[in-house]
Amino acid sequence: MKILIIDDHFVVREGLRRLLSRVPDIYIREAACPQDALVAFRGDRPDLVLLDLNLRNSSGLELLKRLILEDKRVRVLVFSMHAEPRHVVEALKAGARAYVSKSAPAEELLTAIQRVADGGHYVEREIACTLTRYIGRDPFQRLTSALEIDGSCLPPARISEPSQS
Repeated sequence: MKILIIDDHFVVREGLRRLLSRVPDIYIREAACPQDALVAFRGDRPDLVLLDLNLRNSSGLELLKRLILEDKRVRVLVFSMHAEPRHVVEALKAGARAYVSKSAPAEELLTAIQRVADGGHYVEREIACTLTRYIGRDPFQRLTSALEIDGSCLPPARISEPSQS
């Protein structure tokens, strides 16, 4: 699997490289800015892009949109310090396949990477729980199906089908 890591902090890219070195058959390329990211993306056509939303003097969200314009099949996992619902929703609406905060456990990031690499979607569990409070019951039902959120942060009554009144 080819992964492109786009983050303007060297220590984050190095940490991700070390974490991902545990995964067999992986090729990693890094970029610190959108210009380098686009060159790497065009040259390697990675299977997955790990993208930070905050890039020095640039917006990761704008880069996400640009990557999708380049290739509609691109699989982008946003890996950001922002866990607020508005950031998550913006990224998902822009075309990200997954969203994981930088405060998530390493194993959850690896799970998200595998899910996206397999063609699925993923939202960090803690973020998914926050989203349920942010967007309400009915939208969560649609979001649960679309993003494969397991709903384990909600009591069973909230996960069931809406009542017909």
